[in-house]
Amino acid sequence: MLLSASKPGVSASYLYDPLGRRSAKTVDTVLTSFLNDGVEEIADYNSSGTLLRRYVHGPGVDEYLVMYTGTGTANKSYFHANHQGSIIAMSDGNGNVTEQHSYDSYGNSDDLTGNPFRYTGRRL
Repeated sequence: MLLSASKPGVSASYLYDPLGRRSAKTVDTVLTSFLNDGVEEIADYNSSGTLLRRYVHGPGVDEYLVMYTGTGTANKSYFHANHQGSIIAMSDGNGNVTEQHSYDSYGNSDDLTGNPFRYTGRRL
């Protein structure tokens, strides 16, 4: 398990629960905690305990369907995956594409901004 990583200008550290699931990350001074239900991540919280995002899953492993940002259900985005389960697009509640992603043969993404799940549905 990766415990920490750094490069000029940014550092990150990670915490894991007894089952080996990532429970928190700190990037520079920004802490994000993760809530899991079994093997699936279902929510992210900031250091004050404020809900950042919630996730709705399909029946498959790492099969993300919907991401709610903040509290309530008004701000939602839909995940669109390819045959490998890699997230290739996100759309809003009106069907407008809000993000598009592509990957090289090794799963490297062209862009690291936006939703946190990418190649084969795994978290960045």
